[in-house]
Amino acid sequence: MNRHDYEKMMREEPDIRTSNVRLFEEGTANEFTPPIVTCEHCGAVLPTYGLIGIEDLVGSIAGTDRGGIFWRPAPIRCNCEKAVRFWTTYDMLQKRQREDARLKREMQLRDERLSSMLDRSELQKTFAGKTFESLKPTTEAFEIAVTKCRWYAANFVKLHTEGGRYRGTGLYLAGGVGSGKTHLAAATALAIVEQSVPVVALRSVELYQRIRATYERGALLDEMALMQMLTESDLLMIDDLGKERPTDWTLEKLFDVIDRRYAEKKPVLITCNYTDTELIERLVGGRGDRKTAEAIVSRIKGMCNVIDTGSLDYRTRGAA
Repeated sequence: MNRHDYEKMMREEPDIRTSNVRLFEEGTANEFTPPIVTCEHCGAVLPTYGLIGIEDLVGSIAGTDRGGIFWRPAPIRCNCEKAVRFWTTYDMLQKRQREDARLKREMQLRDERLSSMLDRSELQKTFAGKTFESLKPTTEAFEIAVTKCRWYAANFVKLHTEGGRYRGTGLYLAGGVGSGKTHLAAATALAIVEQSVPVVALRSVELYQRIRATYERGALLDEMALMQMLTESDLLMIDDLGKERPTDWTLEKLFDVIDRRYAEKKPVLITCNYTDTELIERLVGGRGDRKTAEAIVSRIKGMCNVIDTGSLDYRTRGAA
């Protein structure tokens, strides 16, 4: 019997209702009868009500004493001024605690879900070992880029707290082939992960492959789950954007991801070898929608600070 049914029965069938006060006055109270209590504010007697013969109606249930009375778990509340104020505050605090507990459970479930998704991310596999400590800047431009990324990683949580001024601001690492963008982006992402922040990191080639794979038979992730992974993670890293030309469909999905993250103020960390014009051409690929490609580049640039890693080849200079 739920609370609604109980309250309804108490109102509509008074003959089956009793109270602990009544039983004590009649001398029929037993060891299961709740004790009589008084209001701590005004001293008024506060009866506890029960239903008689409840076992005949719903069978044996917890809380039913041997006399067949189902007692309410607490006495009635006093309606004196001080008691009303007390219970108003009490109910408000209880509601807040329930809401806090609900939000905590939701966050735990979200983190668990994202953690399982992160197992399928390339961050811990492909980018393992690419830390700030293993970086060896060989140019002034790259050294400045490293300093900026270190600061960003160290302040990521503070920057992206709810209501934060820079919430949703990401990084766009631009530079020539082999300039160290991937290593620097991975080092930034790994430093953020160490702060227990959910991060998804994928090469652009892998991103498109996973989008296409959602429609294959026996796919590990369906489209909804993949989009959830790409849009809900606190940081999404896409390495080498523009290296592979997307199809019309994958271009639309890429736009959906970027657009949703832009709207929800969730940052991206992107590396790219191309100028804006070149990147748009790469995304169009001779068959994609130009407006969609332009919108993607516009969103990315609008939500990112651009960091130039330089044009010299970081790898051939012995620093990789």
